[in-house]
Amino acid sequence: MAEIRMAVIGVGRMGLTHAKNLAHRVRGAWLVAVTTSREERAAEARLRCGEVAVYPTLEALLAAERLDAVVIASSTSAHADNVERCAAAGWHIFCEKPLTRYGHDLRVEVIGEEGAVQVGRFRHTPVRLLDRRGVHHDMARTTPEHLGEAFVTELRAFVDCVVRDIEPPVTGHDSRATVAVGIAATRSMHEGRAVNMTELMT
Repeated sequence: MAEIRMAVIGVGRMGLTHAKNLAHRVRGAWLVAVTTSREERAAEARLRCGEVAVYPTLEALLAAERLDAVVIASSTSAHADNVERCAAAGWHIFCEKPLTRYGHDLRVEVIGEEGAVQVGRFRHTPVRLLDRRGVHHDMARTTPEHLGEAFVTELRAFVDCVVRDIEPPVTGHDSRATVAVGIAATRSMHEGRAVNMTELMT
C-alpha cells in the first residue's frame, strides 16, 4: 500500500489519540506533522509519535507542507474554517466529531431474575452489573478507552479511501441528513408540533 503524507491539526486529547494511531497503527499513513501552539503538547506529540514536524498554526502548516490528507481535531468552533482551508489546499479531510447516522447507540439494558446488566448509560464506565450484592463495574474513564479500536478502524478506512481514491461509506449527504434531524427536533421542541423532514430536505 502506498503511504500518504498526513498531518493532525490540533493535538489535544482526541488529536493526540489520532496522531498516535496514525504514527503506529494505520498502515499506509505517514504522519509528518501536527499543529499546536502549546509547547507541552508539541513535546507530548513528539514523545508519542516520533519525529514529526510541529507547526504553531494551520497557516504555517499550509505554507510549509505538501500533504495528501489531514485529521482536523482542533477546537470545534474552528472546524468549519479549517475544513474550508484544507479543502482549498486540495487535501483529503478527516474531521473529528463527524455527523453521521451510523454512530453507536450503546445504551442497552438486560433485566433478569438475578439482576440486570446495563451498557452505555454511565459517565465513567460503559458496563454495569446490578445484582443482590450491589452494583459492579470496571473503571474505564475516557472515551479513547471505550472506543479505542473504533478510532483506529475509522482512520484505517479513511486512509484506504484516500489511497484507493474511493468515496467513503459515510458522505456529506449523510452528515446533512443528520443535521436536518437535529434541526427538526429543535424546531419541534420550540414550536410544539411535529416537523416533517421534507420541510428541511428540499
